[in-house]
Amino acid sequence: MISIFYTYCKEPFSKEVWSRHLQSLPVALHEKITSFKRWQDRQSSLIGKLLLKEALKRNGYSGNSLQDLKYNHYNRPYFDLPMDFNISHSEELVICAWSNKGKIGVDVEAIKPIDFNDLKKAMNEKEWALIQNSTDSLREFYKYWSIKESVLKAEGSGLSILLEDMVITDTEVILQKNKWHIQELLLNNNYSSWIAFNDTIDTLQIEEIVFYGSEIINAKK
Repeated sequence: MISIFYTYCKEPFSKEVWSRHLQSLPVALHEKITSFKRWQDRQSSLIGKLLLKEALKRNGYSGNSLQDLKYNHYNRPYFDLPMDFNISHSEELVICAWSNKGKIGVDVEAIKPIDFNDLKKAMNEKEWALIQNSTDSLREFYKYWSIKESVLKAEGSGLSILLEDMVITDTEVILQKNKWHIQELLLNNNYSSWIAFNDTIDTLQIEEIVFYGSEIINAKK
């Protein structure tokens, strides 16, 4: 089963709420969370870990398992548990993806005007033609960009991979002879978000987590 937990970071927590949330996490995570300059990035980093904590509890693990968080040689976080997770945020949207089997990666991108011609080298000829000929070239660009990022985050080895070398179909990506399944997350029309995973799934559960002060008061499926 794959579970998607997401929420929005629209305004800064009060000092009291921030402190309560931060203190609910292992001290080892505090330095990285507080290292970001913008409040939006600090709070999104904090919220990502809170979503992960919630995912742990929903799947039968203790929230205290966060203290056992480890990092591989390429700084990809993991647990010595039969599961995988990945976190992404962009603008106001924060997502934590959880898989009970196999690897998973998630990427979310706010769809905003950019000169994506500067990123042409990340696409192969077929992808670039589809982007150029699309009735919504900007959205099409973000689609391919988010797919590629989700696969890279799932693969997680830190290898120097040429993005244009990925072979993307409607449901799969082939990268260095490895197959990754992909699926779009339709969470918000102003964002492009995709997950990549290397095992079959029988269930995809998507749930919005709503924070009110220092408590989770609602969960929308």
